Amino acid sequence: MNKFIGGYFDGREMPFENYVGDVFYAANIGDNYKTPYYRNTVERDGVTYNFWVIEGMGDSEASDKINQYFVKR
Repeated sequence: MNKFIGGYFDGREMPFENYVGDVFYAANIGDNYKTPYYRNTVERDGVTYNFWVIEGMGDSEASDKINQYFVKR
């Protein structure tokens, strides 16, 4: 499972299941600005989850959003 945290893609699934890099750059079509999202891997109950956190989001806020995902499940 790959989920974006923050920015325009917040809460959406990442479209690439087996993305290898630790940084993913998202951009709108026709826009020269790329927004970096950084991989944050969490293991829970033997399952690995990848969360892609937008650049500039603090660790505390990112942790809160990730924990909210597990509460909703």
